Amino acid sequence: MPGPLFTPLELPCGVVLKNRLAKAAMSDSLGDGAGRPTARQSRLYERWSQGGLG
Repeated sequence: MPGPLFTPLELPCGVVLKNRLAKAAMSDSLGDGAGRPTARQSRLYERWSQGGLG
């Protein structure tokens, strides 16, 4: 049986997370100064998405 970190979690709003590992909002300082994403920022989020969690 998987541990609690890897079991689904339903939030009060009804959204279900497939596990209990999630990325909180943060500032990565990789935008272009006008609030638009850059290629570097896109690569960072791509790497996170390839991790297989969340």
